[in-house]
Amino acid sequence: MEEVVNGLVVVETCTRKEVVVNAPVVVETYIRKEVVVNALVGVETCTRKAVVVNGQVETCTRKAVVVNGLVVVATCTHKEVVVNGQVVVATCTHKEVVVNGLVVVETCTHKEVVVNARVVVGTCTRKAVVVNAQEVVETCTRKVGVVMNISKVYQRKQLQG
Repeated sequence: MEEVVNGLVVVETCTRKEVVVNAPVVVETYIRKEVVVNALVGVETCTRKAVVVNGQVETCTRKAVVVNGLVVVATCTHKEVVVNGQVVVATCTHKEVVVNGLVVVETCTHKEVVVNARVVVGTCTRKAVVVNAQEVVETCTRKVGVVMNISKVYQRKQLQG
């Protein structure tokens, strides 16, 4: 649905749904809404959900609210779970708060766990605080570890059990 007033898109809504049987992607839902007032994006909401059987579970939710042309709150959460595959858990959380046109707090955390692969754990955390248009604190930490084949660990547990 799309409505144009004085050359401006006022309301635009897009909804997409997919259902696949006997395939990796089982359910995928995508909803996007935009409201434009005086050439400014007022509200934008995006929700995406995907459920995979014997594969990965992926959920992403993003919300953005713009007031007077400034992004006030934007939150994105991403999770992936892979069974009998490589990436087991990957979580990313992103939050932004803008006050008077300045990014005040930005936090991103990413974690990865891989089974039956080289990289086992990778963690990256980044935080930035902006005061008076200057980045005061910025920290990035990343760790990567490697362990033995996880299937051997499962075999040991079964023997001990």
